Amino acid sequence: MRGAMSTGSAIIFADPVLRVVGLEVDWEMQLMGGGIVGFVAYSLLGAVANFFKQNEKSDIVTLVNKAKGKRK
Repeated sequence: MRGAMSTGSAIIFADPVLRVVGLEVDWEMQLMGGGIVGFVAYSLLGAVANFFKQNEKSDIVTLVNKAKGKRK
């Protein structure tokens, strides 16, 4: 699931990221940009999944406060 979502993110967001950065948009740069976007998406999804796995017995209010950095 994580691989499929990161691949989809790479396909969708490679071109817009290249345009925002101001780089040339050709197939080689799209391939490179897609690799970077896919890697970032894969890592971010892993971090979110790890956070929820560590806090699976907590309620939603506790998770929101923990994500915001608030203590009890």
